[in-house]
Amino acid sequence: MSFLILNLFTAAGNFSSVFAEEVRIFIGAYDRSAENRGIYTVTLDEQNAKLSKPVRAAELSNPGFLVFSSDFEHLYAVCGEKKDSVAAFRVNDPEKKKKGPILEEVNRLTDLGRSVCHLTLDASQMHILTAHYGTSQVALHQLKNDRSLDREVQKIELSGTGPNAKRQDRSHPHSVKFGSEDVFYVPDLGTDKIMIYRLDPVMHTFAPNDPPFFASEPGSGPRHLCFSPDRRTLYAANELSCTVTACRVLKNGGLETFQTISTLPEGVKPEDGGTVSTAAEIARTPDGRFLYVSNRGHDSLACFKIMADGTLTLREIVPVNGKTPRHFAISPTGKYLAAANQDSDSVTLFRIHPDTGKLQFVSEQKLPVSPVCITFEKIRMNVDVEREFRELAKMKLDPVSPHWKTLGEYPLKETQTKVEKLPKKSFPEELILARATVETLEQLQDFIQLAFEMEKRCGEGEDRDFVREMAVQAVLQRSSLIVQRLESLKVLQLQMLSGLLKRELEFLSRIAEWNVNSPTLDLCRGWLTHYQKLAEKKGAEIPSTVLIAEPEAQKYLVSGIEQALKQQDLAEYAKLLARSLMARGVWQADSEPAKALEDIQLACTLDPSLKERAQEASLLLFVHTEKYAEALSVLDERLADWEARKLAAEKLAAEKLALEKLAAEKPTVEPKDSSEAEKMQPEEAKSEETEPVRDEKKENALYLNIQKLRIEILLKLERLEEAVKAADASLKVDPKDTMLLNLKLQALTLMENFEGCLAVVNALIEENPLNEQLYILRAQLYSMLGQEEKALEDFDEASSLSGGLPEIRMQKLQLLIEMKRYEEAEKETFALLEKDPENVPLLFQAALLCLEREAYAKALETGLKADALLAKEDSTNEDPESAEMRRRQKLAVWQFLANFFLMSGEHSRAVEFYARYVEVDAENALILNNYAWILCTSPDDAVRDGKKAVELAEKAIALDHRAGYVSTLAAAYAELGNFEEAKKRVDEAIRLAENAAKETAENAKKETEDASPNKTEERPDEEQDAALVESLKQERASYEAGKPIREKVETYRVETNGSTEENAPKK
Repeated sequence: MSFLILNLFTAAGNFSSVFAEEVRIFIGAYDRSAENRGIYTVTLDEQNAKLSKPVRAAELSNPGFLVFSSDFEHLYAVCGEKKDSVAAFRVNDPEKKKKGPILEEVNRLTDLGRSVCHLTLDASQMHILTAHYGTSQVALHQLKNDRSLDREVQKIELSGTGPNAKRQDRSHPHSVKFGSEDVFYVPDLGTDKIMIYRLDPVMHTFAPNDPPFFASEPGSGPRHLCFSPDRRTLYAANELSCTVTACRVLKNGGLETFQTISTLPEGVKPEDGGTVSTAAEIARTPDGRFLYVSNRGHDSLACFKIMADGTLTLREIVPVNGKTPRHFAISPTGKYLAAANQDSDSVTLFRIHPDTGKLQFVSEQKLPVSPVCITFEKIRMNVDVEREFRELAKMKLDPVSPHWKTLGEYPLKETQTKVEKLPKKSFPEELILARATVETLEQLQDFIQLAFEMEKRCGEGEDRDFVREMAVQAVLQRSSLIVQRLESLKVLQLQMLSGLLKRELEFLSRIAEWNVNSPTLDLCRGWLTHYQKLAEKKGAEIPSTVLIAEPEAQKYLVSGIEQALKQQDLAEYAKLLARSLMARGVWQADSEPAKALEDIQLACTLDPSLKERAQEASLLLFVHTEKYAEALSVLDERLADWEARKLAAEKLAAEKLALEKLAAEKPTVEPKDSSEAEKMQPEEAKSEETEPVRDEKKENALYLNIQKLRIEILLKLERLEEAVKAADASLKVDPKDTMLLNLKLQALTLMENFEGCLAVVNALIEENPLNEQLYILRAQLYSMLGQEEKALEDFDEASSLSGGLPEIRMQKLQLLIEMKRYEEAEKETFALLEKDPENVPLLFQAALLCLEREAYAKALETGLKADALLAKEDSTNEDPESAEMRRRQKLAVWQFLANFFLMSGEHSRAVEFYARYVEVDAENALILNNYAWILCTSPDDAVRDGKKAVELAEKAIALDHRAGYVSTLAAAYAELGNFEEAKKRVDEAIRLAENAAKETAENAKKETEDASPNKTEERPDEEQDAALVESLKQERASYEAGKPIREKVETYRVETNGSTEENAPKK
């Protein structure tokens, strides 16, 4: 729900959507020939999905790995020579520098050792870490302030081996990846470890973390790493085993594994015949929804869906359309994947499906080198940034005072150069003259710099105070205008603003040293700090101006707000204060909702133009505090405003059409002159140009956002019919909006309107025909609606789309069982077991199906196999959830085997499994009863134990006082020879059974009367109750004769709903 509110904030802030058009891709490659060696670049046209022809960006021998600085102004490359080196390049912007090299080499660090295979920068962008595969080393290099390479400051050597003698003869660190803060991870292919270190960026050193490493599976060979967006989950691509290991990142920097999954198709092994496959690169989409791994040898790309808990689900494995995909990269927009195919000298481009993550091959681009590394440059936007800042610089200023008259041009820049020659007494007069001629923001900057120069040369006294006052007024005016401009600036990449922001903050810091008492100072510092922090983030975009999370920015804004609210006249900074109050209201929404609402209301009072933003801020506040009724009122008000604007626009359009029609019908009269022509023009036509043009596309987008939020809140309030009505109204505007369809689906599901749900899911499938989850959902709906055959077809389609996910086939299996198509269910179960032979739940299901189909030998064999697998599972360091699941599996298997042996007459084996069960769970009345029954009725003397049978039966009765359990206690006393107690207990059982039979009969009579007065046939429950009473009377007769009960070898006693059935086993 929150992202919908952000959409409304963005609309209120008048931000324009800007889409990427072109992005450069830089390619590191191994040499094919000396004349062609180097780093190459191609340009991706995202709109048309086309790659340009490759162009050499820099000449370099074997550039094996590349990495950009966070501002994309520098690129660093590993040079694979006899003694490897690292080179630093300055990246030239093609828009600014039409001629000359794309990459301009700055300097190199040489003689680094053999087989440097990877490098990365730290968060401060002042250090580079390198992994040395051949010499088992990790090295730290320092950068200079200009981001050129300085020197190597530390190097360590790793040691150890692994089980693969050919590939793991020594330590082989393969890459370096930073997690959170200054913790970095080094996967060591040679020792099956991921080494963990902490960097001290101040002392320029690193040291082992505690814990110092994570142990991967023996022989797996960890190669490259990838983190989830929040850095709480790490995914390691294991080169030798072709697997991905998923780990939780612990607070101490350590790792805890929770999943390992293959990157190859089921049944395919890393060494399969003559083909050796090795996993290479691993990366995720920017939104963290999908993860990909490249397989060399198999020459494929594996696509995984990242589930909410971080686990991976295989979506598909597709051919890479090249040979040996050593590396790949995903575009900053997440729309494309480009793979570097080493042995086919090509880059292949794939389109990423936004909903499923699946890959669609688009094109191939050949190169004169062997690509081994690929990386995307920052996005270039379709906005003329230079034009934006030219407009900003030329922004006209209000006159300083109506009493100051422009005295002509003042030589600002010339005066700056000769300040030291001017007499200090002339400074005030010079500043007055200079300030009177300032008309643009750019000139104001020159004036500020002149004032600062004069202030430095002034001694204490009135002249310095005057100079400072002039400088303060100018700085605050300029900063206020820039903050105002940034609010509606179209440029989404704040890196472009870094220089401007830095300069403005320096100006504000300078005047802050003079103890300036103005709320505007801190308010401007707060906003500019907010923008600067965003500019420091890679790929950051301007968000809504009211969403401020940086503590430093919040501190300045709070200070400015408190100062301002103490003033009597707020007119001077009303708009800036209003925006700041709105921002504080939003960030305080969770912690202090009452104060947050006060801030929002005051902001709207100070600046009525903020009405819409105040509504959105209030909405965010109400949602955070779960005041959904109040939130709905805000949205209803917004919807009413939208409808009023729509009606006004429609009315205006109708009037215009009527006028045009009227004008067309009137005879044409030629005007004598221009003044007469003007008089003849209708008033409405004269004012037509002043009417705002209604952008129907934007208006509809706003309407849909409002309605989506309304529907979500209506769902929270359980006003389901209103939610469906709102969804239907919105779908008339955009029938293919998948979010609206999903919201309608939620409402219909809660209403249990499954026919309606089916119609919605059909519409969703039309829009997303490759989304297997939709087919699963439709299959479930078909099943509930009794259309099982269609459900089976959809399960098959979902399985095909997902590459045969076992979870989907399990759902199909369950449906087959419900349909009592046991033969097909059994085949499906054993087909799944072929691919996963040690899956205990599947084995258990197979055993039940074999029993149902009277394949007793196979049922027993399968059940015993499940028991053996459970017995050998290692429970060391098992989490509580897994331990509980394993406990339940054991109990289910033991119950099955105990009942099976009871049915087959092998009572000693039955007792063995009942005993195991009771040792783990002594609270299951049915198990206790059956265990007691076999101990007191078995014909095998070695099995019977009357005393223990009494103890177990009493426990069963304490848990559930029913006739069958009491009769078991009677049989136990009879086994001990206490027939009087046995008769007493069986009489109690008969009373309980007769009462139950009477109650069943009464209930059946009532149900029959309610259903049909003429329906009187006997029910199965009544038959069972009657049979139980008769059986108990026979047991009493046996006790009268002084004979204990003996279970027949061919009899199976089962408790069902309080009754006992005796079924002859089928042999």
